[in-house]
Amino acid sequence: YLLCEKLMQRKLDAVVSPEFDEPPAVIASELLLESDIIAVAHPDHPLCSNPPDTVPELFKYPMALPITEQHYIDRIKHDFGVDVDDLPGRILFSDPSMLALIVQGSRRLFAAGPSFFFAPEIEAGSLCIVRTRVPMTHRLFLHWNRDAFPFPAVAGVTEALREVFAAAQSRYRATAND
Repeated sequence: YLLCEKLMQRKLDAVVSPEFDEPPAVIASELLLESDIIAVAHPDHPLCSNPPDTVPELFKYPMALPITEQHYIDRIKHDFGVDVDDLPGRILFSDPSMLALIVQGSRRLFAAGPSFFFAPEIEAGSLCIVRTRVPMTHRLFLHWNRDAFPFPAVAGVTEALREVFAAAQSRYRATAND
């Protein structure tokens, strides 16, 4: 909400963030990146050899999760009936590489997040994908105020962002199809 408000007030020129809830018509948004949410664990974790059928069953194990937008926590509660805030034994990380490092060193924890968070560790074999389908995606958008004057410097930055995220999306699709 705060970022959307700053765009409307023209205190920010552009924002890269998840989707805004019900933005006003003056705010334009463009999808930059979409990635599946996956669960991962150490290859010797029981979840890798015996994945549960449903997402709620994952939460029977201690977890390490990225610090996420509140809408993800709300969606887990709404869609799966799991109140992440009340679960014991959870660890939150703001750094995806630290999250991956902790989980690959533990045979007790699992993690969940956008697949690109864990791509290097999965490729190296130090994390395995838990084969429980997580029907969620991580989506990042470029947002801007369509009524704001298009400064050349802002246009240059937003075009560079589009190029970087297009390349990232291509890499993600290539690894997702492997």
